[in-house]
Amino acid sequence: MKMEQSIFVVDDEAATRESVAGMAASMGVNAEAYQSAEDFLARRGRSASGCLVLDIWLRGMSGLEFLDVMRRDGICLPTIVVTAIADVALAVRIMHSGAFTVLEKPFRVQELWDTIRQALALDARTRHNGARAVDVRSQLGLLTVDERRVLELILTGRTNKEISKQVSLPLRTVEARRQTLMVKLKADSLAELVQAVTEARLLFSVPFARAGLFATERQSALADPVPCETEPVG
Repeated sequence: MKMEQSIFVVDDEAATRESVAGMAASMGVNAEAYQSAEDFLARRGRSASGCLVLDIWLRGMSGLEFLDVMRRDGICLPTIVVTAIADVALAVRIMHSGAFTVLEKPFRVQELWDTIRQALALDARTRHNGARAVDVRSQLGLLTVDERRVLELILTGRTNKEISKQVSLPLRTVEARRQTLMVKLKADSLAELVQAVTEARLLFSVPFARAGLFATERQSALADPVPCETEPVG
């Protein structure tokens, strides 16, 4: 089921919260406003979908501290940091903390509008890719030892004939196992099969092609958080 996106605003200035909420309404997107990072964390969790507009100079937990907590707790929201006071060093630090981009107050409405649209698109793409990676990772745990062995060789670029010789199996058997892999991993082609497993490996930073690892992933696959995708605005 597709998760509805929202624009989350964390800013201790009522004017900024109202401005962003009004913009969200004109975009047809739900908006939720919070006066502090603590308020957001108390009411929201990792399930939040959409993007975050965050003031860096908050009372209590600062915006930078909040970015660190988000990264630690696996809260994957493209974050647009807004600030009235910023220099190059601070901007670099903000980006290194995982922000999508930094906008200086007072920001132009069109600039914020365009940036929010980009952030929402990134969030949707990240969650789609992450859901696919979780599904692939779960299915990898269901493969038999023989299927894993063939898959590992496929990932190295070997042909069916080369795999047949290396594992001492008839060519028809190798072809049958490859077809089984494509069905289990929901791939319509060999290229899609390789891409799906490769993307799952990259997203979770897990070397799936390493022998013997597949079987250990089954129990934890669906419980693991989807890694955040970083694609900041240049």
